[in-house]
Amino acid sequence: METTDRNGAAQEEASRLRIELPELFSWPAVLGYLARSSDEALYRVDGSEVTKLFEREGELALVRFRCRDDVHALEAEFVPIGTDASEPEPAAPAAGRAGPTSARTIGGLPATASAADSSPSAAPSAAAAAPAALSAARPASEPAPEDPASGLPPAAPVAPTSAAEPSAARPALEPADPPAPAAARPSPAMQAHVRRYAEEWFDLDRDLAPFYRLAAADPLLKEAAETFRGLRMVGIPDLFEAACWGIIGQQINLPFAYALKKRFTESFGRSVRHGGWTYWCFPKPAAVAALEPSDIAALQMTTRKSEYLIGVARHVAAGELDKRELAAAGWSAAEKRLTAVRGIGPWTAHYVMMRCLRMAEALPAADVGLQHAIRVQAGLERKPTEPEVREHARAWAGWEAYATFYLWRTLY
Repeated sequence: METTDRNGAAQEEASRLRIELPELFSWPAVLGYLARSSDEALYRVDGSEVTKLFEREGELALVRFRCRDDVHALEAEFVPIGTDASEPEPAAPAAGRAGPTSARTIGGLPATASAADSSPSAAPSAAAAAPAALSAARPASEPAPEDPASGLPPAAPVAPTSAAEPSAARPALEPADPPAPAAARPSPAMQAHVRRYAEEWFDLDRDLAPFYRLAAADPLLKEAAETFRGLRMVGIPDLFEAACWGIIGQQINLPFAYALKKRFTESFGRSVRHGGWTYWCFPKPAAVAALEPSDIAALQMTTRKSEYLIGVARHVAAGELDKRELAAAGWSAAEKRLTAVRGIGPWTAHYVMMRCLRMAEALPAADVGLQHAIRVQAGLERKPTEPEVREHARAWAGWEAYATFYLWRTLY
C-alpha cells in the first residue's frame, strides 16, 4: 500500500509543475491581456485558467495554467488526453471543403466570428476594468505602420471576411507525419520546456520595481502603471512565431491581423481535440518553408507577405536565424541581423526584440498604436511623429519595451 501511495504521488507530481511567481505579478491582469481577442488560436482562456498545447520534438502536451494565490505560484497541470483525442488534424482540408474556421470554437466563442468581432467589448470583464481614459481603442480604420522592409506604400486596411462567407479555399497539402500522442506523464524534457516557456511567456525573472518607480514619475505611464499593476510583458517565446506575427501585422488593423494568424495556424499547424475543444500549435518553420506563396495567399494574405513568411521560415529552419544567438548578440547586432532578412524592417525587428528576445530597450517608434496611445495620454491633437516618440522615450531609458507594452494595453 505504501508503495502504491508513493507511486501515485510521484505520478501526480510528474503531471504538475509549480512555478514560483515574483512579488509584482497579477494573474487577473495577465488574463485580461490574454483574453483581448476572440480570434486567438493558440490558447484558450476559460475563467481563471489558460490552456495551451505544446509540441517539442514530436511530443505533444496539453497544459492548463492556473494561479495559486495562497502560495503565490503558477500551477501548470498536464492534462491527460488519450490517443484517440490527440490525433492531429490535417494541416489543410481538401480543396472545396470549408476551411478550419468554419466549424471551430476558440476561447469559448464561435470561430466563425469575423475579425471585427475581436473588439475590446468581446473580452471578459477582467479586461474591461480600466477607467475610460485608458480605454480608447485604436480606430478600426487605422492601419498598422508600414514596415520599411516591405517596399510598399502605406496600405488601406483590408476588410476581414464576413462571418457569413466561407473562408478562403485552403491548398490541398499532404499533412506531415503526426507527432506522438500527448500523455498524462510528460517527459522530463517537456516539463522543462513548459516551465521555461511559462517563465518567458510571463517574463517572470524580471524585477519590475524600477519600472514602476519610473512610471510613477512619468505623466504618460503613471495611470497605466497603476491600472495594470502586476502585468508582465506577455511574450512570444518562439522566434518563428514572433517574427510571423510581426509580419502578419504589417499594414493592417489589429483585428484583421488576429483573423489572419488564426487562419494561418489552423491551416498549417498541428492540433488535438480534448473536451470538445480543438487546441493548436503554431506552424513549424520546416512546414512553412515547404509551402509556395500561393498556399498562404489563399488565406487572404498578400503575395508579398506570403513570400516573407516562407523566407523567414527557411532562415529559421536552416539555423540562420537563431534565438539564442540573437539574444547573445546584443541589442544593436540583433537589430542589424533581423533587418537583413527580407520582410523584416525596423518595426518588425523591434517587435521581435520586445516580445521574443525580451530586450528592454526595444522601441517600435513607428508603431501607429504606440503613437495613438501617446496622443491620447498626452492630450495631443495629432499623433506624434517617430522622432517625437523617440524624444518621449528618452525618459524610459532601459524600459522602452515595457513603456510601449503598457501604452499598447491602454488601447484594448
